Amino acid sequence: MEIAQPEESFSKNESNQGPEIPGYVVVDSFVGPGATAAPSSGGCAAGGTGAASPVALWLLAGLIGILFCVRRQGTRRFAGLSALVVVLISTSVATGRDGAARLTDLKRVTNAGDYEQPIWSPDGESIAFAGQHFSALYVVPASGGKPMLVARGRSAGYEPVWFSDGKILGFRRPGQRMSEVPAMAVRVDGKAAACAPVNPSPGIWIRVRGDHVYLREGRTQRLISRTDDKYFAARLSTDERSIAFQGLTTGVWVYDIKSDSLMNLGEGNHPRFSLDGKTLVFDRCTDDGARLLACKILISDLDAPEPVARPVIGTPPLARYPSLSPDGAHLTFESKGAIWTARLR
Repeated sequence: MEIAQPEESFSKNESNQGPEIPGYVVVDSFVGPGATAAPSSGGCAAGGTGAASPVALWLLAGLIGILFCVRRQGTRRFAGLSALVVVLISTSVATGRDGAARLTDLKRVTNAGDYEQPIWSPDGESIAFAGQHFSALYVVPASGGKPMLVARGRSAGYEPVWFSDGKILGFRRPGQRMSEVPAMAVRVDGKAAACAPVNPSPGIWIRVRGDHVYLREGRTQRLISRTDDKYFAARLSTDERSIAFQGLTTGVWVYDIKSDSLMNLGEGNHPRFSLDGKTLVFDRCTDDGARLLACKILISDLDAPEPVARPVIGTPPLARYPSLSPDGAHLTFESKGAIWTARLR
């Protein structure tokens, strides 16, 4: 394994000492890093959050003007129109919340290459992504700029793990399994050596064994993949409320730990939770057996009474590997070998 920048060193987790990654609690399959949930700043998750649409605001302004005029002509007429305003505004706002999410302000933050799997840092400042075949790990400012190669080697770019401060990346040594906590770490600013990630003691354990997913809490273990399929890529939400995993033929699943309920979101790949654990994004692609033909990104509000996967409109062709910014207002993804960012509306 090679660290790309001489000043950016790493350390192996030989003494079992170093910064913990809150919520990184398992090790038979990958479980995503946790962090304190960032406060929402108006980001849109289809089906559950978001502000009223511009149409609703114009409609509101116009109706208020009409009401002002009518009020002077009669109380009954004013009361009737007041009720109409409430209905129209409620309908318009609800439509804005339930409609498909849209991308605006699209920006390509890298040139086209062999890049993939972007992951937004918990502080919102940087995006980590992998080189071809996950053989390298890069970091680029979320606002765009020159990508910095921080590690090179087999599996170095495969499912890296951000520390909660957004300044350190855990990555994998050659031959290390996906199920293991990354054994190495590097600072993305090059200022000092980084301690390797530490797996916090007792908590929630997610295991993938014999093509099935199990949840272990203390001494109790239960099967959570309950249909006949081959399951993999299980990850825990940062609030330790949900587990997302994939079935080879059945697609994306979300398990709610508290209610012991399982939900299928249909075909898809690469599910990733938002920092607060309330939203899930993933991609859905079709192929001809040799190459990708089309891809789209989907988003699901897990706090909705009946969560569904809704399309994100406005993505470039073959957009994959979505990851939400900490505030949920932006999305990063890969399309045709380039890393992109966009605002969610």
